[in-house]
Amino acid sequence: MTRTPAQLATQMVEAFGKPDDIVAVLADDVTWWITPTIPPEIMQSVSTGKEVIRGNMQRVFSNLYNGETMQTTVHSAYGEGNLGTVRFTLSGEFTNGGKYANEYCVCVETRGDEIIKVWEYVDAAHAVIQAQAAGIEITPAGAP
Repeated sequence: MTRTPAQLATQMVEAFGKPDDIVAVLADDVTWWITPTIPPEIMQSVSTGKEVIRGNMQRVFSNLYNGETMQTTVHSAYGEGNLGTVRFTLSGEFTNGGKYANEYCVCVETRGDEIIKVWEYVDAAHAVIQAQAAGIEITPAGAP
């Protein structure tokens, strides 16, 4: 069964918190770009390869966020041709129990029934402020 790019993007973001479920819709040669402020020891701004991304998601949802608490609320999903976009809110807890909620937009490019490119846009400043308020030290990429 072939899913549309919007359906694949939605399935992927609804799995945030569960690394194995996230990568289930990714091609082996996928490239993932994220707003370049995530600390590089957690996730590089550009990552290539399904297993690299699985490792990134394992760090994100165990070192920064409690993956078991994450919930995705999809606001809209659109697709045209082999491109899909989904806008959503991700909420849950940091690893220390502090609350987290932020707006995201993810765009994908697909090949058949797999995602080959991901562009993840997030208000990183808002995420850092929430982490610091929860007592988690984050030094954004590029910060002194």
